[in-house]
Amino acid sequence: MVAIFGFGVEGQSLAWYLLKHNVGDLVVFDEDELSQPVTSELKARGVIFQQGPFEKQSLRRVSLAFRSPGIQRARLKKILPPSAVISSLSNVFFAQAKGQVIAVTGTKGKSTTVKLLEAILKAAGKKVFVGGNIGRSTLDFVDETNDESISIVELSSFQLEDLKRSPQVAVILPVIIDHLDYHRNLEEYLRAKTAITRYSGDNDLIIVADQVNAQKIAASGKGKRYLFSTRQVERGCVLSSGAGRCRSGGAQRVFSDLSEISRLEKIPVVDLLAAVTCAFALELDFSLEKAMKRFSKLPLRLEFAGEKNGIKYYNDSASTNPISTIAAMETMAGPYALIMGGSSKNLSFRELSKAAASDQNLRVAYLCGATGKEIERELKRAGFSQEIERKKTLAEVVEELDKRQSPPFRAVLFSPASASFDQFKNYRERGRVFNELLGIK
Repeated sequence: MVAIFGFGVEGQSLAWYLLKHNVGDLVVFDEDELSQPVTSELKARGVIFQQGPFEKQSLRRVSLAFRSPGIQRARLKKILPPSAVISSLSNVFFAQAKGQVIAVTGTKGKSTTVKLLEAILKAAGKKVFVGGNIGRSTLDFVDETNDESISIVELSSFQLEDLKRSPQVAVILPVIIDHLDYHRNLEEYLRAKTAITRYSGDNDLIIVADQVNAQKIAASGKGKRYLFSTRQVERGCVLSSGAGRCRSGGAQRVFSDLSEISRLEKIPVVDLLAAVTCAFALELDFSLEKAMKRFSKLPLRLEFAGEKNGIKYYNDSASTNPISTIAAMETMAGPYALIMGGSSKNLSFRELSKAAASDQNLRVAYLCGATGKEIERELKRAGFSQEIERKKTLAEVVEELDKRQSPPFRAVLFSPASASFDQFKNYRERGRVFNELLGIK
């Protein structure tokens, strides 16, 4: 019996794919209420659904179990028969995909980097598919891939945890500890992500950030490594750890443009660096100017929310950890205020506070939510000398901004560096509420 555990986006896509390819007895297990229109259609095709705690289900006939993201492999291993094989949608995709696969991972910036790569590759005339953690399931398009196509997939630690193949091109953004509600510690988190390079061969490419944890992940693979670092913006070069040389000419011009693009388009420079370094490693003939015309920013990622009383507002609600907020701060070109705070993920705000203390453009830090007090303590410890305003809720912060006369800033960046679950269902609701509170049409 083949079982699917979890019936979210990936579980539903996997069920339809397995049916299409005539996999036998198929059972879906889910602990939440199931979507009736979808389940009714699949039931008519012979799929069996079991609802309730996995531990209370009869699993003795399961021979192959597909784990949805967020369901721990260790949990299934405890309750499944010893002979059962545990796999995932990602494994099916990598086994069936034709053409080249570029996979992107990291703690933050994955989706933006994927979209940048998509724009660059399409501008270069390539046939491109995009999916994974960015929204569309990879199995929705895997049968359309061919020898000439390029698939760009975003992979979280959940999707990489039991992957048995590595992509031809791995892009590794900076990595800090995250998802402590799932992973026990940093070591387990990094171990889950190493699958992106663990099975790579000598001819594969590894595009990796100049950051210690990203380097640890890259070290598990054999591919040719290309390093990207914010120092490249100053030097205008692409570094290969194998060749150890800087390219010149077009690369120098492109890299020197990235700081300006980052500030104007409000795109973290590290994401731009990752995408452009990947393009050079692939030896693409591309125009960054043409690519940027194709690029469309994802919602709530340094999204321009509008202008009010001469102040520009940027909604970065998707920034749920400090590393993402640091990257957002680097895009601000003039005097600005920063709104932070939310629910705790047990992450350290030390590096974020150091970045805030050294930021010459940051004038006021507005703090709210469950982590507001902790961020304030770290800011003071780091020597942050500018104004700090702490409120209970996001609504109180916006109210305070509306009352302010002659503020010492011309822009406001809402980049929480925290999860949203203290006051909101998710970061999307938080971002929507922020826009509504601003009242900008």
